[in-house]
Amino acid sequence: MTAESLLITYVQIGVAISGFSGIVVSLGNRGRGEWSHRDRQLLYALLGMSGGCTLLSALPLVLATTGLAERTVWSASSACSVILQLVLMVVRARQVGRDADTLARERWVLAGAYAGGVVCVAAQLVNSVWLGVAWPHLVTITWYLAVSFIVFVRLVQPEG
Repeated sequence: MTAESLLITYVQIGVAISGFSGIVVSLGNRGRGEWSHRDRQLLYALLGMSGGCTLLSALPLVLATTGLAERTVWSASSACSVILQLVLMVVRARQVGRDADTLARERWVLAGAYAGGVVCVAAQLVNSVWLGVAWPHLVTITWYLAVSFIVFVRLVQPEG
């Protein structure tokens, strides 16, 4: 499988995850507008991760059509990924930091997501400056998909 076909698959998965968010919205009390702070935070995380997956998958495909060298495509994609991830991590940390209930109940999910996110940012930074190859970018998108799946599972689990 080539990087391009994998990216196209990732775009499709990212869009599908966003679509499944609609299913989550219609489940249980959420369909009647009765959302807890935890549920809202998890939904925002799910939409952010699936949107990030879609964006980060489409970016190298678009850049590849410009005639740029492959190394430049991957370096630029990684640089954009670093910026996006850092912004999202800061925004999400501030939102969750204000919600003690979500922070307490989702501590391990948050810790794992942020630890993996830091590793992905470091790999993407190295890739954008020195390597210019596909794998760090693809690993980051895979991480986004994994976290999206975990968040989706947490959302469909009843509170208790």
